[in-house]
Amino acid sequence: MKEIIFLISSGLIIYTYFGYPILLSIAGLILKKPVNKKKNCPHVSIILSIFNEDVIIEDKIKNLLELDYPEEKLEILVGSDGSTDKTIDTLQKYKNHSIRIFNFKQRQGKISVINALVKEAAGEILFFTDARQMLKKDAILELVKNFSDLKIGAVSGELIMEDRGSDPSARSINLYWQYEKWIRKHESAIGSTIGTTGAIYAMRKNLYTPPPEDTTLDDVFIPLKVVEAGYRVIFDETALALDEVAHSAGEEYSRKVRTLAGNCQMLAQFKHMLNPLRSKIAIQLFSHKLMRLIAPFLLIIIFALNLTLIDKEIYKISLTTQTIFYCFAAVGIFLKKQGRVWKIFKLPYVFCTLNISAIEGIYRFIFNKQQITWQKTKYY
Repeated sequence: MKEIIFLISSGLIIYTYFGYPILLSIAGLILKKPVNKKKNCPHVSIILSIFNEDVIIEDKIKNLLELDYPEEKLEILVGSDGSTDKTIDTLQKYKNHSIRIFNFKQRQGKISVINALVKEAAGEILFFTDARQMLKKDAILELVKNFSDLKIGAVSGELIMEDRGSDPSARSINLYWQYEKWIRKHESAIGSTIGTTGAIYAMRKNLYTPPPEDTTLDDVFIPLKVVEAGYRVIFDETALALDEVAHSAGEEYSRKVRTLAGNCQMLAQFKHMLNPLRSKIAIQLFSHKLMRLIAPFLLIIIFALNLTLIDKEIYKISLTTQTIFYCFAAVGIFLKKQGRVWKIFKLPYVFCTLNISAIEGIYRFIFNKQQITWQKTKYY
């Protein structure tokens, strides 16, 4: 019985990190669904929810005003979620017919602000972005071309993580982001991807479903509602936003824990979509989201069982390999504290850190420890 559990658990881990990407690659060759992308200039409403962004909000507004898109077909709605710094004072300098400022004096969370801004939006396309990331000039122009295809309900752009002297261990965590974008790209090619990049995505306004105010990941809830309505959510790597790699591993870890706690909430909200008879993205949800949360527990089971299964050579090799891998991860954690992570320790360090963050994310979800208001990122 122990051997059966060991083999099933090992098989699921192999499927999650290797089998699913291979399956996506094969499916892409057989089931690829091209997008009828054409030049298109619908009326667009930019939705931006902020909190205490006086350090960068002026740069962000200038960035939005410099976008290559017809001025008469673009409006910018900015909602301040109880900012206590000089954010509103800075914004007032730019207030005009195309920039509308909403000052919500009582802090209530990003979702509440977004829902309020969407009600005020006049555009047929909603474009969501965040304060920190800067957009390439043609970002909106590229995204909206996809809406020429009537089957497309939402489109995510690509977030490019730039290294501007961040913590080396944080750069190591960025390896995961490259893997994640590859998965999204290939999911998109065969139908719909799971979620979007919150800093750069657009959707048809008539498909917008207001998320509950306690929703952690609006950029997952909103696109899943689009898929539920029968439309595709795709990934477009020609529409770009720029961001920095986290300044520290701790900062990146906190982001990941929040995301994984949000994934738990999302799976609870959309559990019906795990049924392949009711959902076209059941396999994606199971493989991309659910298995990522189950994986750390499977790894613990595999290692614990392997300690008792050492009567065969294959199990001895397995235990030795796992032990070396986890020792490398421990060395990676130690080196992180010294401000560096050698290449040989990067993968074990990243892999274990992400699985540990999944456990903490599940804990936060179960015990309702995840705040709906976000913590400020430090700018340097």
